[in-house]
Order: sequence, then C-alpha cells, then structure tokens
Amino acid sequence: MAKLNANEPIVPKTHVPEGATSVVKLRIRSDGGNIMLNLLPTDSVSAVYKYVRPYMEGKKFELCTNFPAKVYEESVSGSLKDLGLAPSCVMIVKLK
Repeated sequence: MAKLNANEPIVPKTHVPEGATSVVKLRIRSDGGNIMLNLLPTDSVSAVYKYVRPYMEGKKFELCTNFPAKVYEESVSGSLKDLGLAPSCVMIVKLK
C-alpha cells in the first residue's frame, strides 16, 4: 500500500464499477497528503472511513468538513447524498 505524501494524491480502488454515471468524488485531506475517493451516492460515511483508515497508520481520527463546519462520525446514518456530500466534497482528517 502506498504511503501518503504531499506531492501526489492517492487514488485507492473502490467498489464503484468503471463507467458508473452517478459517482461521489471525495478529496480527503490530511497532514500527510490527499486521498481521492470515488464512491456511490448511496454509500455511507462508514465506507469513507473504510478506505481512509489504512492510510492513518493506526491513528484515531475523525472526518469533518469546513463549510459547513461539521464532524462526520463513522456511525452517522444516511447516504452520502442524503448528508449533502454528493456530488463532490472535501473532507479533512482530524486526529483525535
């Protein structure tokens, strides 16, 4: 697995099929670098945590947005679309 670095974003392979027309594009920003995720609008925030966690090297973290300022806990219910994170969003990793 690639390590985060400030020079190039990491784009992990997700479960989204190639050619999917309805995709949520997420940029996850951390101190170590950026992760670019393509997920489905019906996915939950726990799916975002699933793809980000391997890059956090065991550190506890939470995901939040700046505008509006909000923390998205892993257990939050609702789809990315329902939570207003579609069609694209920037989320920030905040270490606990």
